Amino acid sequence: MRVLLLNEPTHIQALYGLNHPFTTGFGCQGLLAQSLTERGVRYTITDIGGHILHSMIR
Repeated sequence: MRVLLLNEPTHIQALYGLNHPFTTGFGCQGLLAQSLTERGVRYTITDIGGHILHSMIR
């Protein structure tokens, strides 16, 4: 499965913080998790500096 985050509209990239160096890493992880969820992945894990956030879709 190929997910191209930069193909998202500019306003979506901005909502996820991809336009700011401080939030780009976490924003990419969040946008990737959202894209995978939309494609049917039921469980994603996002890691921010040693803190892991779990998200399970039921």
